[in-house]
Amino acid sequence: MKDNLNQIGKSFPIQDAALKVTGALRYTADLKHPNELQAKMLLSPHAHARVISLDTTEAEALPGVVFIAHTFNAPERAFNGQHKYVGHKIIEDEYLFPRIVRFVGDRVASVAAETAEIAAKAVKLIKVEYEVLPAVLSIDEAIKPDAPDINGNQNLQFEMESNTGDFDQAINKCHKVYEATYTFPALHHAMMENQAVSASIEPDGLLTVWAPDQNSIAHKVITSEIFNIPMHMIKCITPALGGGFGNRTDYNNIGVPIFLTLMTGRPVKLRYNRRENIIGTNTRQGAKATIKVGVDKDGHIVGQALNMITNTGAYATCGGPIILGAMSAKYYKMIKCPNMKFKGSSIYTNNPTGGAMRGYGSPQVFGTVCGIYNEIAKDLNMDITDFYEKNLVDPDGIEQRKKTSLGNPRPKDAMHKGMEMFNWDKKPIREVREDGRYLYGKGMSVACHGNGIFGVGRDMTACTLRLNEDGTALLSVCTHEMGSGCVISLKQIVAEILGLEVDEVRSIHGNTDVGGWSNGESASRGLFVEGGAAYKVALQMKQRIAKYAADYLRVKEDTLVFGNKEVSTTQLNCKPIKYIDLVSYVHEKYQEDFIEACTYASVALPGSYGAHFADVLVDTVTGKVKVLDYVAVHDVGKVINPMILEGQLEGGIHMGLGYALSEEITFDEKGKVTSDNFKKYHILHANEMPNIKTAFIEEGEYGGPYGAKSIGEAATVPVASAVLNAISNAIGKQIHQSPAKPERVLALLKD
Repeated sequence: MKDNLNQIGKSFPIQDAALKVTGALRYTADLKHPNELQAKMLLSPHAHARVISLDTTEAEALPGVVFIAHTFNAPERAFNGQHKYVGHKIIEDEYLFPRIVRFVGDRVASVAAETAEIAAKAVKLIKVEYEVLPAVLSIDEAIKPDAPDINGNQNLQFEMESNTGDFDQAINKCHKVYEATYTFPALHHAMMENQAVSASIEPDGLLTVWAPDQNSIAHKVITSEIFNIPMHMIKCITPALGGGFGNRTDYNNIGVPIFLTLMTGRPVKLRYNRRENIIGTNTRQGAKATIKVGVDKDGHIVGQALNMITNTGAYATCGGPIILGAMSAKYYKMIKCPNMKFKGSSIYTNNPTGGAMRGYGSPQVFGTVCGIYNEIAKDLNMDITDFYEKNLVDPDGIEQRKKTSLGNPRPKDAMHKGMEMFNWDKKPIREVREDGRYLYGKGMSVACHGNGIFGVGRDMTACTLRLNEDGTALLSVCTHEMGSGCVISLKQIVAEILGLEVDEVRSIHGNTDVGGWSNGESASRGLFVEGGAAYKVALQMKQRIAKYAADYLRVKEDTLVFGNKEVSTTQLNCKPIKYIDLVSYVHEKYQEDFIEACTYASVALPGSYGAHFADVLVDTVTGKVKVLDYVAVHDVGKVINPMILEGQLEGGIHMGLGYALSEEITFDEKGKVTSDNFKKYHILHANEMPNIKTAFIEEGEYGGPYGAKSIGEAATVPVASAVLNAISNAIGKQIHQSPAKPERVLALLKD
């Protein structure tokens, strides 16, 4: 590990911070194109229905209406919103405008008009005849033997099983065996920027799409296949992105304004309001998990089996091998148990489609695992931290299923540091306060997430780097800055290697015509993989600079020193050469430019581990829960930017607290979303947040730039289970259904 670093380990604000706080930053909805049409959607009122006919006569007669798209005039090419690359083998069962709508909020039609007001009025004039079909609205309904079959395979989309050792034999020899079932709701991403997409077609046929996007290259591929447009005639641009959390990795409704602009020849913009965003875009997948754990008399886990059923909703998208594979990967990374089993099933329902969301299955896995560990520790009369001490992986640990190295996992270090910061040993696990009205409890959890998709899929990023004539640098990479600080971290890496200041490195990103291929902002690969690309290309540039600087200074390359936009040498009586002069020298003498390109492929898939601690106060009269203090310590390998890390972790805690206490998408008996605004879908307010302390473990990680690894998704994963365990300890009964809303807490207290 290097200690003499100038840019790495220092705090820099996200590069567009000033523009955001002054309101100068332009998001997709802010962009205005000449002669632009506005689009509005007609969304299905039924959870499951066949579109028999669609009469647009009255709507088309409305002045200002230009075109109406629907199932009878739109392309009939099936797609999957998580299609990543050309040749990707994946279930394709979604259509731009389907003949059979599969959830309340599915796409029925879209109007392009001169104004949004005209388009909205026209939508109300469209007459649709539906044949209402039987619907299944939950996992429990869908798996019943006599359930309506909505996909032709008894509602099963995919199932898998993996194991290591012999769980069945091991469980029979255990001191005690524990079993429990946990349920998790669908969740809304609640990014501040609602869905907005603009599209335009140039006279030469070039299609340009502007969208808040986490994977514009993949969406370029989907667009090409739906509309049969050559890929070189499609350009996707990601303007400022007002939050993503995984929702923007899905194609969602990007194809609608594209189709409208192809049919009208004019730019078209589609904007969703909050209600449309909640009911009409993808959600976190709901899940039902049953876990069985056997331990010896000392509390060592001897056998563990997890049966995970996920609600993929209406369409495949992130279902099947994608989400279940991700869940199982993390499941095997945290404990030393030699006998483990994972069984997963992905189930179709007539709910909104389950897509990618921060943590990508990990909150459901570790909500289950950490919940039952809390139950086990209490039953064994053992402090939960002692239970984790016996069972967590060590720095030289192996992944139990594949018997491969876990890299340098430090969950125990994170736990020890967190215990100290939280004063864990000095706080009671449970306490009755204020004459019995309030119950105090403390809880904790340890969980992990990944760093890309090494060994699973294409995990690479291509980029270019140019040394400008004035000695500054320009990095071009198809990353998408969604508030995570990835871009500023890449600039820090380049600046460190080239001896520049961070503000002397500019980046071009979020444009498929500029950056090379990348797998997008998902799987927490931003710093670990894209940072690896920045590191590699900067080293290539440094080698180029060294070659010509040695030539100019007439010294050996191993004597060179880089810094302050110049190259000096350790040899005596030799003046340094500034980058500005070196570039001019090379242009003149060799007629070569300073430009480097690289493709970086990830070399490992380590885990990012976090230990979280919370204490709560439960009001036995109202059922309300107040989180008092919160401590989170994460194993990040190396801190690149402390400010960004702290912001990511605090934001992840806020999100996870919502999962624990208040957030869930709710439905009525006909499948209509009843929590379709922020009044009903409650996100924690600032005054509801606890005191938060954070810290980081820096022990390095193979494969990460400067030994760094991710925190973006890992920050959220342990939160809900830490809080729910604290509540469970306070009330004396384990919570198996999240979130812990007041009415559920009261019901448990009464029981």
